[in-house]
Amino acid sequence: RVGDGDLSINLPAHTNDEVGVLFNDFNHMINQIRHYQEQLEEYKHHLEDKVESRTKALEAMNSQLELAIAQAEQANQLKSRFLANMSHEIRTPLTAIMGFTEQLLINDKVVNDKQHLNTILRNSKHLLELINNILDLSKIEAEKLAVEQAPLNVVQLVHDIESIIEPLAHEKQLGFSIHYELPLPRTIYSDMTRLKQILINIASNAVKFTEQGKVSICVHYLQSKQQLEFVVKDTGIGMSEHQIERIFKPFEQADATTTRRFGGTGLGLCISKNLAQLLGGDVTLKSEIGIGSRFAITVDCHINEPKQSLELLTEQAQLIPEKDPFLSFATSSFDANILVAEDNPDNQLLIKLLLQTWGLEPDMANNGAQAVEMALVNDYQLIIMDMQMPVMGGLEATKMLRHAAYDGPIIALTANVMNHDIDTYIEAGCDKALAKPIDKDALENVLVSYLNLEKDNQNKWDSLLKSEKFQQINDNYVANLPSYLQKVNSLKASNDAEALRSVAHSLKGSAGCFNFDDIYHSAALLEENLLSNDQAQRPTLIVNLINAIEQTIAKSKETA
Repeated sequence: RVGDGDLSINLPAHTNDEVGVLFNDFNHMINQIRHYQEQLEEYKHHLEDKVESRTKALEAMNSQLELAIAQAEQANQLKSRFLANMSHEIRTPLTAIMGFTEQLLINDKVVNDKQHLNTILRNSKHLLELINNILDLSKIEAEKLAVEQAPLNVVQLVHDIESIIEPLAHEKQLGFSIHYELPLPRTIYSDMTRLKQILINIASNAVKFTEQGKVSICVHYLQSKQQLEFVVKDTGIGMSEHQIERIFKPFEQADATTTRRFGGTGLGLCISKNLAQLLGGDVTLKSEIGIGSRFAITVDCHINEPKQSLELLTEQAQLIPEKDPFLSFATSSFDANILVAEDNPDNQLLIKLLLQTWGLEPDMANNGAQAVEMALVNDYQLIIMDMQMPVMGGLEATKMLRHAAYDGPIIALTANVMNHDIDTYIEAGCDKALAKPIDKDALENVLVSYLNLEKDNQNKWDSLLKSEKFQQINDNYVANLPSYLQKVNSLKASNDAEALRSVAHSLKGSAGCFNFDDIYHSAALLEENLLSNDQAQRPTLIVNLINAIEQTIAKSKETA
């Protein structure tokens, strides 16, 4: 009993054992409380870790979202730029196509309907070229563009590229050179067409973006990688690091002014890089603004099978293109000495090639004065004399030779084949006249008649026209067409009828030789007009000739 006075509480009496049990229960409760506290603490830390982890994840997601937004904005800008570029590229020729078509439909009395049709055709071909580039790129990206591994003569490949790029460089008065770093494999296994496409695109770009200086192509063999490397250098406008990052992207150019200044869709380098990668290599670029650019193109040689033996070229003498196999039909070489007087370099190459089919190696004179000098020193059994040449024409040269007692046959070579023209040549001392374009049967008859050669069969000519050498000469002529186009355009507004007639005459003769009939007929009509006083039709005839040249250039690019 515990209490004081009236306040008292009766507590139950406990034994010592009961007190011990109560004490143990109390301790157990304390331990459980502590355990729960520890669990709560752990759970608290776990929640804090989760919150921190979620916070970091949200921060990372925010960063990714910001990056995605930036990329989307960039993609949107690229899309807008792409659409603007494509809109310009497509609308420009479409405007001409639609405009001239409407004129032909609305106006039944259109004077220059052929000119309008030529303009429509030319712009249609430009659209086709653009679409072909897009399809090429699409096939590459879809991995559906097949490339082959066929034997490819390295020296001949470089020679072909040189024959196309060198005239372009000379037209802009640029230096051009080819360098071989020996040793080089004679043959690699790759896709000739696609490799040419890469090299021509990059080398022609080097010429296009170079205003002064030079362009060079260097060929290396990377033996450790079994790759062939072509390094194209120029002293052109160059590019910054930012521009280099963009240059291999589709429809991109160095900057917005590049398209306005130089033209182009910006597909060429992207396609070239992808093609090089398909050929086992790559295209890389180093450039500096105002200094120039250096493109390095590598392709695999694919010399890894027993049958594909590697032959290395180790001497400069081996760097001469092999003789065209199609020219092997000349069964024997003749001792006949022949002189060809012709001022046009393309025609010189073609005539020489024609004569080589009989094993004949002619001497060449660039004008009538040279022809007279050479004929009086050498004993020529036949002279083929172009009638219109600088310094001294063929007519005057023939008269001088006859006056100097040269009695060998002289064959007039001319694009003027009217009866009175031929009579003039015969009166001057020519024995016969060959028309331009050169007829193979007529040339053969001349050689049979004056050199006692035996007639050959048709296979000789068929082989010649299929030969790579003939194609190279043809390509050289096409490559020189822009310079003729520039001359005609520059003379268009002038009153120098004689200079324009000379250009038209030269175009007529050479175009006929290479079967470019549109240029041939347009140049012939213009030349005939310039010999008369009919000035009313002259502007139309000049425009027709310009269109014919432009159409031929566009067609050559389409089939390249």
